[in-house]
This record gives sequence, structure tokens and C-alpha cells, in this order.
Amino acid sequence: MLQFVFHGKPITKLRARMSKSGFVYDPQNEQKKISVRSVKDILKQKDFKEVMKSAVGVKIMLHTQMPNSWSDKKKAEWVGKYDVTKPDIDNCIKFYFDVMNKLVYYDDCQICKLYSEKRYAYDPRVEVLIKEIF
Repeated sequence: MLQFVFHGKPITKLRARMSKSGFVYDPQNEQKKISVRSVKDILKQKDFKEVMKSAVGVKIMLHTQMPNSWSDKKKAEWVGKYDVTKPDIDNCIKFYFDVMNKLVYYDDCQICKLYSEKRYAYDPRVEVLIKEIF
């Protein structure tokens, strides 16, 4: 079992873009590199040596920041409640699955079980729990 946290606002997976010259590129290349480095650091700290080979179950909790325009009273009411605004939960999940490819598991096609939630929090973050299932 492996557990870690990405601190900061959840990142949404964007579509590939095409330049005027017809070259297809990933607009999130830099964001992915930064996230990959943080995953590598976490894996090194946890002494994680071998990529998961079998079916994988993932629990991913997205904690989104409440709007600054909300009063402190309203924020206190909404902490922990479901966030039904953009970005879509599936687009956020795709970004983190791509980041963990080749580091935690060989490919995200190994993910056979998934549980996720998107809730409001004071400190935005993404909590990930991954374990092999047989």
C-alpha cells in the first residue's frame, strides 16, 4: 500500500494542443514534470522500489479551495461538503494517473478499482492511496 499527498489546488488534465505549424504538444508538460519529481521524492522516502505489476485499486480524494468571495461563516459551513463545480473530477483524476504512470504502476490500465471524492477544504490538496489487489 502506498499513500501520499499532492499539496495545492487539484490540477485538471488538459487536451493535447496543436501549434500553427501542425505540431501536437502537451500544454501541461512542465506541471507533469514537477509532479513526477514530487512523486519520485515520496517514493524514495517511503523506500518504494518496485513498480506494481498486478491490478491496482486507487482511492483519490480531491480537496478544493472555497471561493475567496465567500464569507468566513459560509466557508465554515461548507468545509467537507461535496464540491459540484468545475473542474470535473474525472479530468483531475486523469492528470494524477498520468503522473504516476511508470513510477507506481506500469500503466493506468492496471487500475481496476477506483474510489474518488471532491470536497471543499481550507487547504487544497489531493490525497492518493494505492494498493495492489489480486
